[in-house]
Amino acid sequence: MRITIPHATERLGAVLVHSIQKVFELDSGLSDFLAPNDHSFVRRVPYDEIYEHQKNLVIIVPMRNERIRLVEGVLCGIPNQCLTIIVSNSPRTPVDRFAIERDAFERYSNFTNKRVVIVHQKDPVLAEALQESSGHCWPG
Repeated sequence: MRITIPHATERLGAVLVHSIQKVFELDSGLSDFLAPNDHSFVRRVPYDEIYEHQKNLVIIVPMRNERIRLVEGVLCGIPNQCLTIIVSNSPRTPVDRFAIERDAFERYSNFTNKRVVIVHQKDPVLAEALQESSGHCWPG
C-alpha cells in the first residue's frame, strides 16, 4: 500500500482525529523487491507488513435474518488471513434460522479456507465465557 502520512491532527478530548489520507495504490509489492521511499509525505507499506497485521486482526460481522448470499459477499471482501466472527441474532424458532446460517458459513469456510466462527448473540455459553474473560480484559 502506498498512502499519504497524515499532516494535521485535531484533539477532541482523548481522541485524536487525523486529516484525510490519500491511498495511491493498494498493493505496493513485497518489501524485498521495492526501492526505498523517496517522498517524505508518502509511506509505502509493503504487502508482507500488511499481511502480518492482518493475521492478528479479527473482523466481527453482525447479522440478523440477512440473506446468506449477502453475507457471503461481505466475507469475500475480508482478507483471508483475518479471523472472522459472525454474530447472529436470527431467530431459533419456529424455524432455526441460525442453524441454517451456521451450516452455510461452515461450508463457505471449508470451501474458501477462511477462518470463520459463527455464534448466536443469545448463546448462554458465549455469555458465560465473555463474563469470565471480562475481568481479564478490563481491570477495575
